[in-house]
Amino acid sequence: MILLTAKVAREDRIVGLKQGAIDYLTKPFLKEELLLKVKNHVQLKTDVTAIICQQEGEKAVLTVQFVKRVTELLEAHYSQKDYQLSKLTDGLVMSRSAVQRNLKRYFSKNFLELLKEFRLRKSTDYLINTDLSLERIAGQCGFGSQSYFSSSFKTAFACSPLRYRTEKQFLRQINET
Repeated sequence: MILLTAKVAREDRIVGLKQGAIDYLTKPFLKEELLLKVKNHVQLKTDVTAIICQQEGEKAVLTVQFVKRVTELLEAHYSQKDYQLSKLTDGLVMSRSAVQRNLKRYFSKNFLELLKEFRLRKSTDYLINTDLSLERIAGQCGFGSQSYFSSSFKTAFACSPLRYRTEKQFLRQINET
């Protein structure tokens, strides 16, 4: 807000500026001066908005890059039983604390939760698209034992891996006919 007023006292100017005015013009004023002040204030606001948008855009690009790189690394290493946070941090070339902070920020999970979820999602592909045994699928997906795989799967999907396989294959057969 730009104040146009006949009050010229210094105290009146201070009160007006304290109330939130961005400028204070006294009468008589020059029309050209008013238009230039409005133009300059609008330009300043536009410039600040552009800078903020650019910074937000850069943050979005960094977010996408981080998520993509984490996904690539998990894809490449999920089958390794000994895959650990330290190996992920090496692959990302980031400190342990930075990786943990960003995993929480972008995935809302810590490393172990994310890895387990990734492995379980991969196991659903094996269950649906192969006839491999549960023990073999557990090994292919980086689980140390079939029993741990089965209990983790049941917790995540509310059914056993065998039941999941049977239901999904049945649904596929129905859709194919």
